Amino acid sequence: MSTSIVQVGYASVRVTVARNDSDITDHVRIFLSNDKNKNKIIGLDTERSVLQGDIDHPPESRLVVLQLCDGQNCLIIPLRNVRGNKPPVSLTNFLNLPEYTFMGVGISKALEMLKSQCGLTCKSAVDIGPSSWTLLSKSPGDIKLTFQPYFTVKKPITETICEDWDTSSLSENQIIHATMNADLAFEVGDMIIETLH
Repeated sequence: MSTSIVQVGYASVRVTVARNDSDITDHVRIFLSNDKNKNKIIGLDTERSVLQGDIDHPPESRLVVLQLCDGQNCLIIPLRNVRGNKPPVSLTNFLNLPEYTFMGVGISKALEMLKSQCGLTCKSAVDIGPSSWTLLSKSPGDIKLTFQPYFTVKKPITETICEDWDTSSLSENQIIHATMNADLAFEVGDMIIETLH
């Protein structure tokens, strides 16, 4: 298990990159015991890799990393540690707890891929995007100010675009990028739920 602290905006997020089922189970317990996550929102994001195709087989996209974040803690799961094996019961059960809502930007396709490629389902998932931000009753300028810290990071994460996510060891920039994406999904989801209550 690799654990680090990533500065996301004004907050510090404890990040675990899981190497095995035990790491995943330990972090699921952390999610379940986080009393600060009163709305029981989990930000969900994924990273993909494209398999090279040939004349007979077109290139195909597959999920290689699953990220979950509760605002204080982020679990990054390289799916090579799950694929081919049965997903840990703790992860399967956690993703299907009805009292938790898993929220992410554009996650509909990712949820389909999680099911077909890893056998993982998610009982309560919400795909959020700019259209759902209207629920926040804020102007686009207010939303931009709210999330400005996500776009002004000290370390450039654009270099992760050129990196292979299907690797046995994620780079520091990939870990920062993955954490920021999952935390942003959590923050937007949490704001939407707060607005609705």
